[in-house]
Amino acid sequence: MDTPRRSQKSRAVTPEVTATPNNTEQSRMLGRDAERSRYLTGDTSRSEGSAVERKKERRSGLAEVMMLFFYLICVAIVAVVINFAVPVHKRGFSCSDAEIMKPNLGEQTVPSWASLLTGLLIVMFSVLATDIINFCLDKPPDSDKKSEEQKKHEKKMMLYFMLKNLIVGACVYATTMLMVGIGKVVVGELRPDFLEVCFGGQKGYLDFCREQLNKMNVSDVSGVPLYIPVEGDKDVCTTADKKEVEDERKSFPSGHTASVCAPAMFALIYINLELRNTFVRVMSFMWQFFVIAVTLWISVSRIGDNKHHMRDVATSALLSLGVAIIFYLFLRFHNTSRPSKLN
Repeated sequence: MDTPRRSQKSRAVTPEVTATPNNTEQSRMLGRDAERSRYLTGDTSRSEGSAVERKKERRSGLAEVMMLFFYLICVAIVAVVINFAVPVHKRGFSCSDAEIMKPNLGEQTVPSWASLLTGLLIVMFSVLATDIINFCLDKPPDSDKKSEEQKKHEKKMMLYFMLKNLIVGACVYATTMLMVGIGKVVVGELRPDFLEVCFGGQKGYLDFCREQLNKMNVSDVSGVPLYIPVEGDKDVCTTADKKEVEDERKSFPSGHTASVCAPAMFALIYINLELRNTFVRVMSFMWQFFVIAVTLWISVSRIGDNKHHMRDVATSALLSLGVAIIFYLFLRFHNTSRPSKLN
């Protein structure tokens, strides 16, 4: 008589201890997070006191830094070759094209070196400040109980972590500039002040266009789509500085915008998603507003200087955002040297 009761009781308890798919997935995620937390701190039973394990982690962190640095060097070399050695596509132009009739204003509001330096300083300061603040203000409660060897290991891994983040920020800039360089030489879009630079002033290109119209027996330029093709290497431009003329064919996309937008967008994403201290996050909004203002000023100045069309600047901004997001996702989900206290 007691046996059926025990079987009924066991059957009632069985559903409670059976693992459901949700519980299995949750256990798997917890196990993965626990595995990630082993890096840097050595506060689990498997890694605590193990010099071999800590040495293996340091080698892994150093290997990541070296691979990213190798990628950065390769991309930078290719970008330099494309921008300075690959000939740009020479497209023809129309004498009635109002988009390339803007006056040449001479000096640029922001030189190329200034936009480059601004972008690098923004990303370096933002990444370093975020990592140092997280490391100093978010110490684990048992940090005083660790041995000197564990503390030394933690500092080394934190150094690898910060160095890797800086290199990734530089990779964002280099990758974006590589894509911009490819776009410039392939598209060969003419800058807004192309005609004036090409013919040494407004009078030069007007005289040239009138001469071409006379050959066609046309006296009125209005409504006549006079297209001047480029035959082989022959160029109709009369300006003596051929490098300046070649640069006038590199309007799309904007290099100035990309050089400051890509590092700035990566820095903003990194600050908002990685900075943990609430007070510092609130205070960082002032720095973020400054970054946004500088980025907009440099980007819009290219339109005011008659060096880029609106579409050139907009395309560079979208390209920079895409590259910054991709590299941050790589950094977030493939960072084995990530400190556990930053998870």
